[in-house]
Amino acid sequence: MHPAEIAEVAISNGLVRSTAPASVNAAIWKEIRDSQTPRFEKTSGGYRLANGATARLRAPVTDGGRDISELERVLKKRLTEIRRFLRGDTVGIDANTMCIWLEFCSLLELYDEVVQLFGRISEEAADPFLYGRARRLVRVSKMKVES
Repeated sequence: MHPAEIAEVAISNGLVRSTAPASVNAAIWKEIRDSQTPRFEKTSGGYRLANGATARLRAPVTDGGRDISELERVLKKRLTEIRRFLRGDTVGIDANTMCIWLEFCSLLELYDEVVQLFGRISEEAADPFLYGRARRLVRVSKMKVES
């Protein structure tokens, strides 16, 4: 990672308020002193991220400059549309669209929705490639739901 990316991740995760040395030092000391599971450890040469700390960090999400709130809005809108369909509030969705929605839900690990969508897809009406992918994804999703 470039220093600018590290700084952006540190700020977006609330590790520091700015990248000024005083802010970084204050954040590290506060973290070590106050946290039950500090993200930093003192070493002979300074500080480093504690074991497991990187798993708790979120990289900033960008899409060609789109704001994360815009991406969240689009995802929520699509998910709301899918769930409205599953509740029976909307009709007339074609089989190929349902196959694509199924893959979207699978990517988001929404396994119940994957299984529900697959039950509504007509194999005869769907593109064979999309239906084949959906069939493979629903097998995995059923295993996840049952475990």
